[in-house]
Amino acid sequence: MCSTIKDIMPTGTILLVMKIVPLIIVLLIIFSFIIPAVSAEKEGQYSYINIKSVNLELSENKAVYDLNYTIDNGIQYLVLFLGKSDLKTKLCKAMDIESCKFEVVDMNHAIMITDNPSLDNGDGSLWFPRKDMLTNIPEISIKTPRTIKNYKDTKEIPGIGYFAEPLNE
Repeated sequence: MCSTIKDIMPTGTILLVMKIVPLIIVLLIIFSFIIPAVSAEKEGQYSYINIKSVNLELSENKAVYDLNYTIDNGIQYLVLFLGKSDLKTKLCKAMDIESCKFEVVDMNHAIMITDNPSLDNGDGSLWFPRKDMLTNIPEISIKTPRTIKNYKDTKEIPGIGYFAEPLNE
């Protein structure tokens, strides 16, 4: 014997579900048009992400980006509801990174890791190529095994030469 939906659920429940589901879909569509208009792009913002600071640590075979940012209020709910895939894509694009792994992705903080970001000169020195970000970043700190460089209010990380090994004092 084959059961139908009417056998499993009472008629009142079926009608309620049939009314609520389209309403939820319509509201999501309306919000998807309203929220981007309300969150018009501000200085220092890429899409719905406003990057506050970046700490970049370079080593011989990887770069670790530690980002602090905010997400527009209306978009936070969509990110929670729909997932963080778009957030990850936008963070990579904003930082001019083609591919990376995410160690942490929260609503205000992310740690991104790229493998072999620097060119090896063969003599223990490396060259990290210039990065052009899609937004101004108020604070960027770049740490190599021997130095720390700080930049304020910039859209680029200049090319940086550095040594893979720290100084032995």
